[in-house]
Amino acid sequence: MEIEKVKISELLEYKYNAKEHPQWQIEQIVASIKEFGFNDPIAIDENNTIIEGHGRLYALQELGETEVDCIRLSHLNDEQKKAYILAHNKLTMNTDFDFDLLQLELDNIIDIDMSNFGFDEILEEEREEPEEQMYSDKISGLIYEPTKDEQPDIRSLYDDTKQTELLSRINSTPLPDEIKTFLQLASSRHVVFDYRNIAEYYAHAPKEVQELFEDNLLVIVDFEKAIELGAVKLTQELERLTQNDE
Repeated sequence: MEIEKVKISELLEYKYNAKEHPQWQIEQIVASIKEFGFNDPIAIDENNTIIEGHGRLYALQELGETEVDCIRLSHLNDEQKKAYILAHNKLTMNTDFDFDLLQLELDNIIDIDMSNFGFDEILEEEREEPEEQMYSDKISGLIYEPTKDEQPDIRSLYDDTKQTELLSRINSTPLPDEIKTFLQLASSRHVVFDYRNIAEYYAHAPKEVQELFEDNLLVIVDFEKAIELGAVKLTQELERLTQNDE
């Protein structure tokens, strides 16, 4: 399979890409490229549409690159492209680390800050959730505490790029007003939320703002309230657990 140089300006994003790429993840990819170089070509089809590598594209754009190594998967038909895009993203998520071996490897990496790639958070989550305490009959709420000194900028909580593009197209059409209104409302489905920053913003916010975040289900601190608002449908097992706590 040949690697070819393609201008970044000529690449097309796959508009139905279901994989989210929040800013914190893009920053991790940027850190990886700076530390190790760009070693993972972007896969594209015969029309320069990205099949896998959107996160790498965004990172290269932040780095100011103008060209990128690509491999062209022109042998895939349309259905295979859709399936491969989903399968490629899902397969990397299907297994976890052997945490004993992971810790051993990290202990032997001295000069490279692996926290730039999220490993500190992985180990912290593992320490906070020991295997014998992984399951519990107790259903409790969450406590959000600030992890940074300053509240994130409100614009960092969401990415409305796709919605803005759709609204521009909707508003430029001669459609009847009631159809435009419906499509304008539907376009909000394309806003991507960064829940890590949302939780941080919530932790710094005054009580009135926190309550509005909760009512919008941006954070969940009260499971009964979340159920009432329609975020959670209790199964019979969850109903049993809840009744046991009463």
